Amino acid sequence: QTDLDNAYNDLTKTLSGQVLDDLKKEMPSAGEIFGKVVIKEISEKRSDLKAGATGDKFTVNLAMKVVGISFYKRDLESLAWRELGAKIPADKELTSVDYEGMTFLVEKYDVKNGEANIMVHLSGEMALKSDSPIFDKDKFIGLSKEKIIQYLSLYPEIERITIKFSPFWVKKVPQIKTNINIIVK
Repeated sequence: QTDLDNAYNDLTKTLSGQVLDDLKKEMPSAGEIFGKVVIKEISEKRSDLKAGATGDKFTVNLAMKVVGISFYKRDLESLAWRELGAKIPADKELTSVDYEGMTFLVEKYDVKNGEANIMVHLSGEMALKSDSPIFDKDKFIGLSKEKIIQYLSLYPEIERITIKFSPFWVKKVPQIKTNINIIVK
């Protein structure tokens, strides 16, 4: 029975892959395509070898109804960026999204209307906006490197602080705001 179950599972995967390949071929080539095959029903499972019988080889047949769902990768990435960006607090900005680690799951579909709902899981990184009140240049005027570090360390969202004064003999932030550059990475 285990051999039969494994054969049915392998055949199901192979047929699903063929359906997805055929679906991708039908779409106009306008970039990389993502897709899923949803098995609606397996209407028939047949084998020329019965469970418990022995034999060198056996053949399995499946009849199944499937739904293929496909979409362009760039469309999903664009939508994911917008949706993830909409969840970012106002004082922060989305800086990157891990598209390689993105996964999706078909929640429901409507064949008649050609629509599907998918749930997407992905992660991204955000950073404080450079115009955040935390980085108001007036707060830094005249401060030493140590005082700046002490001030910025109060904010847990700041992971790393690098301060460079130029030329080398300058030890405090200049009095003129146009001479202050703050870079947020």
